[in-house]
Amino acid sequence: MAIIKTEGVILRVMNYLETSKLVTCYTLNQGKVSLLAKGARRAKSRLGGALDLMQHVSIVYYTKETRELQTLSQAEIIHSFQHLHTDLHRLSLGLAILEFINKAETEKMANPKLFRKLIASLSSLEIAVQPELIFYQFIWHWLANSGFRPKLRHCLSCGRPLGGEKVSFSIKEGGYYCCHCRSKIENGLEISEKCVKLLLYFYDKSAVKIAEIKIPARLHSETHQLSWQYMQYYAEGLKKLKALDFLKRIEDGNRELKKGEL
Repeated sequence: MAIIKTEGVILRVMNYLETSKLVTCYTLNQGKVSLLAKGARRAKSRLGGALDLMQHVSIVYYTKETRELQTLSQAEIIHSFQHLHTDLHRLSLGLAILEFINKAETEKMANPKLFRKLIASLSSLEIAVQPELIFYQFIWHWLANSGFRPKLRHCLSCGRPLGGEKVSFSIKEGGYYCCHCRSKIENGLEISEKCVKLLLYFYDKSAVKIAEIKIPARLHSETHQLSWQYMQYYAEGLKKLKALDFLKRIEDGNRELKKGEL
């Protein structure tokens, strides 16, 4: 039996028996791990307050190779991302990121780069001008890390760089065809040069920088459409995220209320 001390983010929490909790945590050094927090539901437990969803925590647990469920010994809060819990839109996006990691990542596959991106994204969600851009940036980075980064600097057919015109994006091929070559593909998604440049900006800049920008409605719509089509093609875990379904229902309801006020 070994003792592991590491940082983690709480992805999922379930009550277990009368006094305990089952916790899924994405950690810096061990990847996703499943933990048993014995007695965490007791009023005087030292663990309970640190085991809420989306907490960035320092944990100590006992691990045994023959056991899938490891025993949590200590947990202390590093950062609780409290501002996310006061804004339903930001909270839903943060929960969607957690839900996606829980679905997409396998147990005990460490990825320190992804962990640091997760922390940066949750922190930036608290302050972002357009928080959904932080969500998109996180998923595009996950796709790149998984080998699905699109080719964004040159036309897939002739190699021309971006030249100010609309392009046709091929989801299947992972790149764009310029205005001279777009007739060569069927069912391409027509997008502007600005949309391609925004994706490049996602890759080139930190989440803190993405948090500072605001894009116009038309570009936002293009980015949304391209992001969802590309993500759903390459990332199985994105096809149904409960947190995003919930957010969509809230936004649809708000739009209906606004129509009723006119």
